[in-house]
Amino acid sequence: MNTDLPIFLFDKYKQRYDEIQSIAKDFYAEYVNPQKAKYNMLDIVSKYAESNELKLEILQYDFKDDELWAFTFLKQGVMFVCINDGLELGKKNFAIAHELYHIYCYVENPAESCIRKGSVLKKDESNNIEDLEANAFAGLILAPDNLIRQYKKKTVGIDMITRMMDDFVMPYKAVILRLYENNMLDSYELHKFIGLHNYVNRIDSESMKIVKKDIWGSLPSNYIEAVSREYVTKNRAKEDKKNINKIILPIGGDAI
Repeated sequence: MNTDLPIFLFDKYKQRYDEIQSIAKDFYAEYVNPQKAKYNMLDIVSKYAESNELKLEILQYDFKDDELWAFTFLKQGVMFVCINDGLELGKKNFAIAHELYHIYCYVENPAESCIRKGSVLKKDESNNIEDLEANAFAGLILAPDNLIRQYKKKTVGIDMITRMMDDFVMPYKAVILRLYENNMLDSYELHKFIGLHNYVNRIDSESMKIVKKDIWGSLPSNYIEAVSREYVTKNRAKEDKKNINKIILPIGGDAI
């Protein structure tokens, strides 16, 4: 994954994004229980399928492949949704929401839906318009605008982003894009945070502690604690130190 900006619906097809936003809002109101949404995406898929009289089979299996997140296909009148159970929860949740949009498209227009040929969600971005729509839909369902806006008074930094990853059970890049879509990041900041994706993706977001509110958050202190407690090997510590300095030096931080 490089630091180039991915292609996404909000920038490339803004009018279509606005339409997906409206679809997601109506879908959320009808099918999502706000008290349980961060944990029950599979239930939502099942509920939607049942309400539209779709025969559905959900298969969860560790594909042993982090590049392959999910795929959906139709066979003999049965919709099969296959989820990579080896993914971390945020990615798995996003993958389910992404596939849900493909199912929605099939219900609305079976002849045009990509599910007829099989839909596949991989780690690398797709330029397929329905996949771009599915990514936007997933973000809007998992992190609705009204909940994203609750963070507007906070300083956007690594700590806030990782907290949001936990709150919404979403992967790092999806959170970044939702912040951008809500005008909480400009294009320069978006590019900067996307560039940190590979490093932040290695952090267990549920273990992150909110220590500071500056742009680089608790990364330096977490690194120092990990080294002092010998949680990481010397080679890993050396690589992490190099990566952290790449993050904080360009934005005015002190090298560790």
